[in-house]
Amino acid sequence: MRNLALIVLNYCAYGDCVACVDRLLSFRKDYHIIIVDNHSPDTSFEKLKERYDGTGVDVLQTSANLGYSAGNNFGILFAIDRYQADTVGIVNPDILIPEGSVISVMTEKLYSDPSYALIGGCVIDAEGNYDPNASAWDIPSRSELWKGHCLPGRKKRKKAFVCPVIAPKIAQVDCVAGCFFLAKVSCLKEMDFLDENTFLYNEENILGIKCKQKGYREVLALDQFYVHNHRSGKKSDEKFLQKIHATRHSYRSRQYLCKKYYRSRGLMMLWLTERINRVYLALAFIKNKIFR
Repeated sequence: MRNLALIVLNYCAYGDCVACVDRLLSFRKDYHIIIVDNHSPDTSFEKLKERYDGTGVDVLQTSANLGYSAGNNFGILFAIDRYQADTVGIVNPDILIPEGSVISVMTEKLYSDPSYALIGGCVIDAEGNYDPNASAWDIPSRSELWKGHCLPGRKKRKKAFVCPVIAPKIAQVDCVAGCFFLAKVSCLKEMDFLDENTFLYNEENILGIKCKQKGYREVLALDQFYVHNHRSGKKSDEKFLQKIHATRHSYRSRQYLCKKYYRSRGLMMLWLTERINRVYLALAFIKNKIFR
């Protein structure tokens, strides 16, 4: 019997968080559920604290918005200290797991080989479509690091993801999606957990690199599916500002990734790509204002 703790990192997503946690509670509960509110400026923490009082769900809050890695590490360390967890699951609030067997089967597969450090499942998007590229991917090459950051024509550059099947219904991959995965605590400790030098984006790439450096493997459960209900209903102006913030966070995390793991090669191209992105977004905003 594995000692599993599921970490749900919330930031101003009370509705999604409740839907996610309530579903987890509806399954046979042989795991701990830990909600970490990443210092939401709204009333998320207070409402979550009140809702799950007495249910056995831990509701914690960080002292500031720490970002994805540090926020999840906060929950992981709590799980280790409070419950002596040997396995943790990272579950974004907008994840819907269809049935409890997804968690149990993925846990069983994770421990079927000592070289497996992390396991992910197959992603179904909000429209009900399966996209293998959203479930796992390769560690980017130096050129892919800046090409993947370039907004113009990015969708056209996507290539089909192919991964080797190494066991029944298990494929070896470089990186599993960070929205939902299970990991062995012993392996995370060796890798010094999630890298807190990134606020958002590229955490999976860094984790994939560190896994390889330590001689571990990330795998994908080909027969286990979950829904990533990621959608945006923002107004055009809000979407523009959101894209500006997103590309800046992505740029900073890619800068760090490039400096630490690619010996700074590609930094100039990455810098030029970020400038192209800003011009592209500005022109798209102006076009939208004129023809709206």
